[in-house]
Amino acid sequence: MPPTAKRSSSSPAKARPTVESVGSKKSDKTSNAATYAWAIAALIAAVASQSASLRSVVMKGVNGMGSFPLIDCFHAMGVAYEYRSTAEAGQGTLQRLFAIVITSLGGTTMISFLLGHPCGWLCDNETLTAYIVAWFLMHHMPYDLLYRAITSSPYLPVVVTFFDDISWGVAITKWGMFKAVYATHEAPRPSAVAALLSGMVAGCGGGLIQQACSLVKVQWAFVAPDAFAGDALSLRSGFGIKASACMSALAYCLMDPHGLLRTAVDPHGRSFTVGDANADGHTSLWHSKEEVIHMAICVMVCAATVRSTLEKLLSRYC
Repeated sequence: MPPTAKRSSSSPAKARPTVESVGSKKSDKTSNAATYAWAIAALIAAVASQSASLRSVVMKGVNGMGSFPLIDCFHAMGVAYEYRSTAEAGQGTLQRLFAIVITSLGGTTMISFLLGHPCGWLCDNETLTAYIVAWFLMHHMPYDLLYRAITSSPYLPVVVTFFDDISWGVAITKWGMFKAVYATHEAPRPSAVAALLSGMVAGCGGGLIQQACSLVKVQWAFVAPDAFAGDALSLRSGFGIKASACMSALAYCLMDPHGLLRTAVDPHGRSFTVGDANADGHTSLWHSKEEVIHMAICVMVCAATVRSTLEKLLSRYC
């Protein structure tokens, strides 16, 4: 065989990857980065949730500084920033304010209506004020100082999202599941369904309303939420719903307010009720409310902000 034929048979593809191989390598790299990010985030969540000193600091922020709604301010700023970044131009002033309030408070408001419980933001003067102030600062501050300051650095949006995810864990537990477990009306208190559903809806209800009503668009219209349109088995599709549902289930198992898990372990043991005290004066809850809230905050922050940040870093440098 002539030498020229031999040279022609050695394809340049061996020295330079084809488009398909480049895409495959990028896909593998992204998949590996996502796997490592989830593993590291899970480890961080496990360590952080067991720290008593961190729990003390976190609970001070959750319970507020006097009447100052610190968690509400975190959530309000996060939603106002996200809405400013994603909403279509041309929306009216009141339209944006209404959309931010509905997105922020829609989930807990739905739970309050279902349980016949007064809405928390109607029972004080601070909660709604925090969202109005955040809307004004993010959308109508003179010279747009706050939004420009946040967008001037690639790290500040991550910080805003980080603090917003703290409120996500609080919403699932304190503002959601606990409302059912300690409901004003006696009927929903012994219901595990009410507790699990309240936690999930409190965590993702506002986002579903935003998608269903197209609140980020100029013309609002009722459509199927994007979270329902994707692959049900994909973590990226409907992440908010799946994360809220999983965290609500985990919080319920950790708290075991109705003694279902303990009854399964010890069928002949005495029945448990919420707030029931044992001989030592402790309640029958498997874990205290503060422990459950702290666990939920650590898990949601690591599952969302920490995981996504690590995934970006790993896919870039690995």
